[in-house]
Amino acid sequence: MSEKTSRINVICPICQNQGKIPIPVDLVQKKETGATSVYIPAGMVCEHAFYAYVDKNFNIRDYLVLEYSLMDDEKKAENLKNEILRKADDYNITYENMAQFISEEDLRYLLFGGFINSPFLLIENDTDSDRFGVVFTYLAKIFPTVARDAKIFPADQFLEYNDEHKEKLKKFTIYNLSYKLTVQKPFSSINTEPLVFLFDMIKKTPAKLQIVYAKNFFDYLTKFAEEIKQENITKTDKIIKTLRKRYPRQSEYFTPDLVQLMRDRNELMDKLTKPEGEAEIVLKLDDRTMFMYNSDTHIRQAEMLPDLLDKHTLRILRKQSTITLKHLIGELRKIAADQLLKFDYARVPDILDTFVIKGYVMKL
Repeated sequence: MSEKTSRINVICPICQNQGKIPIPVDLVQKKETGATSVYIPAGMVCEHAFYAYVDKNFNIRDYLVLEYSLMDDEKKAENLKNEILRKADDYNITYENMAQFISEEDLRYLLFGGFINSPFLLIENDTDSDRFGVVFTYLAKIFPTVARDAKIFPADQFLEYNDEHKEKLKKFTIYNLSYKLTVQKPFSSINTEPLVFLFDMIKKTPAKLQIVYAKNFFDYLTKFAEEIKQENITKTDKIIKTLRKRYPRQSEYFTPDLVQLMRDRNELMDKLTKPEGEAEIVLKLDDRTMFMYNSDTHIRQAEMLPDLLDKHTLRILRKQSTITLKHLIGELRKIAADQLLKFDYARVPDILDTFVIKGYVMKL
C-alpha cells in the first residue's frame, strides 16, 4: 500500500516561483509541536534547492535557503579573477595608466592594505571594464594571495552583504572602483604617507619595470619588517643602523619614514589577526542567561545547516541541552582548536538570536 501524501503549495524564497509538492502525511502529523523540515530539491519547483518547514496543519512556517546561489556567485568571482590573471599581461598597468582609474591617495590605501594583509573587497558593477582589469591586475602582481582572496560585489549586493556582515568587514579594505572611492580602511591615512617615496621612485622608473620595482619594494619591506619584529628592535635609529649594516645595497629603504611604515605594518597586522571583541561578546549576554535546545527540532537539523559555525553551534546546543553564551564560545574554541578551524565568534550572539526566532532553541 502506497504511503499517503498531501500536496502543499511552496514558494521559492530565492526567485518566488511557486509549485505544489507531495509530502508524506504521517511524517508531518506525528510531529506534536514545532515544524517538520521538508527538502525541495532543485528542479522540483525551480532551479533552486531549499527547505520548507511544515507544521502539523500543513502550513508553511518558514524556509531555509541553501546557499547555492551564494556559492555560485563566489565561483563566478573566482572564475573572473582567474580569467583576468590569465590575460594579465594584456593590461597596461603602468603608473600613468593607473592614474586614469584611481587617485594616488586611494592607490596608497590599497597598497598599504595589501602590505598589512588586510582582506580586499572590491565594488564594481562592470567587471568586464578595463578599469577593473587594470586595478585588479596591479594588486595581484604585487600581492598575489590578497588579490586572489578578494571579494568582488556589485554595489547592490555589497549593501546587502555589508548589512549582514558589518563586524566581519571591519578588517577589510573596501574600494568602489565605479566611484573611485575608498569605502573603508582598517588603518589611518597617516600610515600610508611614507608610500609617497614609492610613487616618486616609480615615476622615475621605465614603464616595463614599474610593477617589478613596486613588488620588490613591498617584498623587501615585508622581509625587513619581519626581522624588526623577530629581533624586537624598538628604537628607530638602532633599526636604521642595524639594517643598513646588514643590507648595504638596500640602504634607500632605511629612512625614518619607511622604518615607521614597517613598524606600523607589524602593529596593524597584530590587530588584524587578533580576534576582536570576544570579551564584549561574552558580556553582551551575561553568564546567567541560558539557552535550551528545543527537543522538537528535527534531529538532523544541524547537519542541514550550510554554515559551519551555525552547524557546530546547534550541535553543541543539542548535546548540552542548556548552556550559557560564555560556555558555548568555550566549546566552539575547543572544536576550532581540534579541527584547525577559524570561527568568527562575534557572530555567535546573532546566530543564537536567529535560532530563537526559528524555534531551534529557547532563551531562559
